[in-house]
Amino acid sequence: MTSTRCDVLVAGGGLVGLSLAPALARTGLSVALADRAPVDTVPADPATIDSRVYAISPGSVAFLAAQRAWSGLPADRMQPVESMRVEGDRGAVLEFSAHDVGVRALAWIVEEREIRAALVPRVRDEGVVVLAPRRFESLAFAPDSASLVLAGEVRVEARLVVGADGVRSWVREAAGMHAVPRPYGQTAVVANFACERPHRGCARQWFRKDGGILAWLPLPGRRVSIVWSAPAALAAELMSLDHVAFAARVAAAGEHALGGFEV
Repeated sequence: MTSTRCDVLVAGGGLVGLSLAPALARTGLSVALADRAPVDTVPADPATIDSRVYAISPGSVAFLAAQRAWSGLPADRMQPVESMRVEGDRGAVLEFSAHDVGVRALAWIVEEREIRAALVPRVRDEGVVVLAPRRFESLAFAPDSASLVLAGEVRVEARLVVGADGVRSWVREAAGMHAVPRPYGQTAVVANFACERPHRGCARQWFRKDGGILAWLPLPGRRVSIVWSAPAALAAELMSLDHVAFAARVAAAGEHALGGFEV
């Protein structure tokens, strides 16, 4: 069995692990990053939009900029959120804008794949040891270190192990921290649309009387990404619709604020 020693082992190669590992390495710590999937990027058709998007807060922008990752994001794939309108289930409306607080944007909407493409090179450039793809097999603790055994008879000893391996974290379970999932009774339905009218950088959100929450997030051009956190039965109904009916349903649920929609 081969052994590797480091100060910090980040277990998990999602966006959290990909951003944390190079940030720690820049402080002078020796860092390893392990994941069950390859730590790389997959070429994507630029004509498509990732169904998974993130709203990046100004604080997170500053963090990514400090890691020299923010500047690697293509400007034409990012959309600033310049204002927001929230409607409650009893008719109340809340509106605010970046201008009101003197900032460029309240947040930036960015595709997951674009953030990943900017972070993976930073991992390599900062000298992080990448151990992937490798299955996690066992985790043991000593008074001053932890030891993670990976598939292929590779042992990594670290002063700190960071569990960044997702909601069903293997590291958390192996460390004896047991979580009991409790369903919300809702399913988040996500999709991207072309819209008839320009969104002007406005994010919109409706708290609905049926208990669901519908959010429209602006994308570059006349496009939006939606997240409809719908009660389970409604979510199943929405996902059974064809594209035309689904687009009409989403546009109507948002009171046609941006005109017609097309998936």
